[in-house]
Amino acid sequence: GVLTGTSVPNSRNSFYTTVKEYSDFELIYEVRVHPELNSGVQIRSHVIDGFDNRNGGLRGYQIEVDPAARAYTAGIYDEARRGWLHPMHTTPSPRRAFRPGEWNTIRVVADGPIIRTWINGVPAAEIFDAMTASGHIGFQVHDVGGRQDPLTVEFRNARIRELD
Repeated sequence: GVLTGTSVPNSRNSFYTTVKEYSDFELIYEVRVHPELNSGVQIRSHVIDGFDNRNGGLRGYQIEVDPAARAYTAGIYDEARRGWLHPMHTTPSPRRAFRPGEWNTIRVVADGPIIRTWINGVPAAEIFDAMTASGHIGFQVHDVGGRQDPLTVEFRNARIRELD
């Protein structure tokens, strides 16, 4: 099936999260996003005190989905903490690999302090960061401010394999 997230005017980011926490894993999923909607997939993330997972309250690593001209899809952002850990402006190959309006395959390998990403088979980002060793996975619908027309992001064929 397809997990479809739809924006709601004047609401915070929302997330569909796993109950289980994951440490070291390989995550592969396909994503298709409206050309004017930013999104992402949280990994090793935790609920922020005072929020819940459907009310803008995850903190942790985000694998970006960015259909805008800057093309940061598969970059690594630290949601609600430090910001960009691996923006994509210095890596042109993965920026060209994103196919707007089509299904794109993202692969993430989190192994100890190393997190690597690929987009449609093209290596995209790699960081060494030991701040968070485990946490939830969460599929994001980004806030759209007061915009009234609904924008959607779709995820399908998500599969996770825990590493030994």
